[in-house]
Amino acid sequence: MPNYVYKAILKSEIEKFCHEFSNTSREVFYNDEVGRIFHNAEYGKYRERIVKQFLRFVIPKRLDINSGFVLTSNNEISTECDIIIYDQNSTPLIQDSEKQNFYPVETVVGIGEIKSTLNKTDLKIALNKLARNKSLRKSVNSSNTTIRREATGNFDLKMHPADNIFSFLVCEKLDFNIDNFNINELYDNDIDFYLKHNLLLSIKDGIFLHRYNFRGELKLGLYPTQQSEMVCIQIDDDGMSALEIFSHYMFMGTSTATIYYPDLIQYL
Repeated sequence: MPNYVYKAILKSEIEKFCHEFSNTSREVFYNDEVGRIFHNAEYGKYRERIVKQFLRFVIPKRLDINSGFVLTSNNEISTECDIIIYDQNSTPLIQDSEKQNFYPVETVVGIGEIKSTLNKTDLKIALNKLARNKSLRKSVNSSNTTIRREATGNFDLKMHPADNIFSFLVCEKLDFNIDNFNINELYDNDIDFYLKHNLLLSIKDGIFLHRYNFRGELKLGLYPTQQSEMVCIQIDDDGMSALEIFSHYMFMGTSTATIYYPDLIQYL
């Protein structure tokens, strides 16, 4: 039975998020005279801040949210991430003179991309960028000291999905027909299945979840498998909206993600 206090508060946060993301952002940055968005960079940053504010309500308090770059001790660096979710208690401040922030891959829990309207080409670019940034987690191994881990056994990105970085994309709309849409076809051939995104939220279309066959029964979940496909849901069987489902899975994915101690001597 739902708790109506929590449900009411979450509903209020969702309504605020949707209004600010789809309406307020355009009211602030839309130029009626030329009929288009002006200051595109600021417009994007504004929407990133809106998403960050909503995610703070959803994810565990022990985690923090920012933008920046992911580093590894193998001299690798990600492209810029719109959203980085990390363990604030175990992450050193690494910041350059331009106030750009860098995060050791060991303490990064999640990464996200924030977009407006996406056609298939733009979606392909965004998903492959997420996957390649996510692949930096390969630099971690079982010799790293564990801060938090629910799985047992050796570190394994394929066998233990929570060892991986949780990745997601939020956009306003997908500008193509999503019926019979196979999202796996958008990934480059060298992208392993476990590096694919966990969640895709289109505010106007719904939330895309992984559907897979488990012992003859179709299941929906967070983690991609070799045979899983993506399905779009607006309202689930329990009457939960796409944003409520997104909130639930964002909490699950970030709260269970593995966190390792960053041995900074390895970075020197």
